[in-house]
Amino acid sequence: MSTGLVSAGATFLLPGGRTRSDSLSGRPRLCTGTDLTGARAAVIGMWNEANPDAKVELDEVPGGSRAERDSMVERIKNGAVDIVNLDIVDVREFAKEGYIKEISLPTRTYFPAVERAHRVAAGSGRYWAVPFNSDVGMLFSRVTTGLDTRQPLLPQVIRRDTRGVARFVGQLLPDTENDTEPFVVNVLEHALSVDPGILDRDGRVAEDLVRWQDALSPLRTAIQHNDVVRARNEEETRDLFEAGLTHMRNWPARYRGLRSQVALLPLPSGILGGQSLALVANAANVDASLRFIEFATSAAAQRVAAAHGLAPALTHVYDDPSLLQAMPYLEAVKSALEQAIPRPTHRHYRDFAAAVRRHVLPFLGQPNGRLTSAFTDEIKSTLDPGTR
Repeated sequence: MSTGLVSAGATFLLPGGRTRSDSLSGRPRLCTGTDLTGARAAVIGMWNEANPDAKVELDEVPGGSRAERDSMVERIKNGAVDIVNLDIVDVREFAKEGYIKEISLPTRTYFPAVERAHRVAAGSGRYWAVPFNSDVGMLFSRVTTGLDTRQPLLPQVIRRDTRGVARFVGQLLPDTENDTEPFVVNVLEHALSVDPGILDRDGRVAEDLVRWQDALSPLRTAIQHNDVVRARNEEETRDLFEAGLTHMRNWPARYRGLRSQVALLPLPSGILGGQSLALVANAANVDASLRFIEFATSAAAQRVAAAHGLAPALTHVYDDPSLLQAMPYLEAVKSALEQAIPRPTHRHYRDFAAAVRRHVLPFLGQPNGRLTSAFTDEIKSTLDPGTR
């Protein structure tokens, strides 16, 4: 299916239709993390075919979200890159630190949460980074009997089934620093399922300790009673789910790799994810880089990315009949993105995430674990509006 959709989209992606473009020169250098879907390679391949004198040179760095961020900073400082493919949580930091510069684009219609996370100013058409794909946390369910989709789903699945067997797996047992982000996303989604105000739609975090204790109490109880299975990351979660569990929390891109059909259900407050292309402030190949970013984030390119399993950020791409016929689950992804909650859009977000792991992990996993005022005090200092 993806092969057919990519072939169909190629005509619209190539500048001038099927003809090559000789108007650009220079080789944009793109630093990005690993992409297991093949979407990025497909889009870059189309660009390079159409622009033989401005081919994108790919610098792929492995290691997970934090390692990718650190590698990008190093390459920017060394003048070795023109474009970076940022995790959405790093856009604010890179902008504030002067690593990237704003981009102006023709009017585009993004999901509200996506728009707010990337824009320089409301309604300006100016962005610090441009979404290559979006993402949102969702519930994968092999068995939906007994689930009330009108109510928050996570509290319903973190209980054992009628046989007394754990049935849910999520990214709740970080092992390395690169497992921090999956853990934080899961913690926020579980907290939001109990208290929707713990993180608002502008990414502001509640600072009341009792609210946090109450919001995480059902998850703590489930972990203490071994009612859930805890995985380190998205890959391990998928493997455990495939081994026989009935529910997991994961990103939509994991759907295509599953060996059996499952339901993909929107969380009322799934955490917003995604990767976005940004122009490096000291880029050597500015014109070609800007043209590639506009090309790679267009509606046609997002259709190609969707064909490989990624979630588009532009709303109208979800109305494409060919995509919906091949991937009807995109309707659920669209619904989830319409309700998605962004993580704090703050230059010190990574410090906030580290604080969540440092304080919340022992609270959830240790019998005598406590969530104290040190946690909320650290949230206040880390997410200080004065350093936003």
